[in-house]
Amino acid sequence: MTFRILISVFAVAQVIGGIACIASPAMMLQSFGVDFPPMGLVIYQFWGASMATIGVQCWLVRNTSDPRSSMSFCVALIALNAVNCVLALKGQASGANAMGWAMVALYAIFALAFLIVAIRLMRKEVQQQ
Repeated sequence: MTFRILISVFAVAQVIGGIACIASPAMMLQSFGVDFPPMGLVIYQFWGASMATIGVQCWLVRNTSDPRSSMSFCVALIALNAVNCVLALKGQASGANAMGWAMVALYAIFALAFLIVAIRLMRKEVQQQ
């Protein structure tokens, strides 16, 4: 998988997820079996805005030809998805429903996919030197 394809898929997922969190936070949280007070819903909407913004940033960088820029985004997105995977696992340990496992898997898949792309970019850069 190329950087362009992976970051495009990630961007679309982030924007769709972010819009869903902003537009319908209570419904999104109920799918995980969670009820939040009103201020918790607002904070979840902030999370959605952050997701959507990251998605837009990724979409805008998808056509970069600069390998260092691509590598920087890969490293940042490996960290983001790895931390989110750990947090989702923590949530599962506290008794979240089966939907939480989907989030664990999704974050793990994206972290590993960006790691693979980063390794390929590093190898390509080393071969060109």
